[in-house]
Amino acid sequence: MSQHTPPPVTKRFFAALLLSALLAPLPSSATQVVRLDTRGLVRSSNDIVIGEVTSWHSYWNAEHTRIYTDVTFRVSETLKGASGTITITQLGGEVDGARYRVPGSPQFRTGEESLLFVWRDRVGRAQVNGLAQGKFD
Repeated sequence: MSQHTPPPVTKRFFAALLLSALLAPLPSSATQVVRLDTRGLVRSSNDIVIGEVTSWHSYWNAEHTRIYTDVTFRVSETLKGASGTITITQLGGEVDGARYRVPGSPQFRTGEESLLFVWRDRVGRAQVNGLAQGKFD
């Protein structure tokens, strides 16, 4: 009984396939943000305000799979849109000893005053535009 040897092309094909599988990039969980200049921030923001952080509250979503933080601002000056108070909702925070952070997200402290460029999602939640690009201390 003779043994069949695959042609060299087949061996090279499988070697190349194995090598490409090993070198293929793995899925990444990195945050990707489009760079926004001032004109881009102004055009794509629903609200532009100067305000002071009065409170913040982190919580689990209904499915208990994500942590969100609501940050409330007392608006002292409106350049576009909202006045009075505005609550920013952002992904991330700390609840029950579990911490979830999104790289590039703005950080807030009670009493801090900031200029905010804000966009609203399809359900009306206010969010800082371009992650930290839309917050100026």
